[in-house]
Amino acid sequence: MTFGNESRARFHPLQRPTSILLYGPAGPLLDWVAWAVVHTAPGGYHWTDVRSRDQGPNPSGPVERGAIPPTLLNVRNPEELAPDHAAANAGITAGVRAGDGRSQLERIEGFLRLPRTTQALISSARPDGPPLVLVVSNGQRLLPTYTADAVRSALRTILSSGIALLDVFEGVPSDDRALFENVWRLSASQARGWREASLEVERAVPHGPIPALGTLKLGAVPLVADALNGPLDPMI
Repeated sequence: MTFGNESRARFHPLQRPTSILLYGPAGPLLDWVAWAVVHTAPGGYHWTDVRSRDQGPNPSGPVERGAIPPTLLNVRNPEELAPDHAAANAGITAGVRAGDGRSQLERIEGFLRLPRTTQALISSARPDGPPLVLVVSNGQRLLPTYTADAVRSALRTILSSGIALLDVFEGVPSDDRALFENVWRLSASQARGWREASLEVERAVPHGPIPALGTLKLGAVPLVADALNGPLDPMI
């Protein structure tokens, strides 16, 4: 199956950096909804799949089905994505010696604490125009290494760098969800009957992809439905 970008010319709501937490029951539909949101994002996207070497992708998800080009896919185990506290502390020490101000020190600390792959994306991001969207699939696997403070620091650094973040989380997240500007809860896990699945918008901002609170059917969300009408049909 070919997964094109024929709708890229239409208006896409991801025009500014923002953070999105998409959570729900384990299954391929979470990743498909994330893919639908980002695959025609005007600033492009990069997909990070968090899994250990002995874990394969969901056989019915967008990674295994070839919807995500290999050049946009990064598979990393949780340890590789852990915050680099040693590098951040060394950066702060060097900054203090150089006489950097507090705001500069905070930027240095936040950047160096990020995983190397995220640092590389930030360094290559365009300073103007629509944001690149960083998708983190299986974000629940990072829970052991990310405290609320680490999540807050990562979000602040990523968004201030002009990048948007979409965290895909299987299960129910902790109270850290309040750190995200947009929080969506998906009711279903499988492709069958996806149009009737509910997407509850628990948090929203005016510049987010879905700017109003409420519960919607996926089939009634154009950003999602337009993208999924073709790819999910063979699985129904």
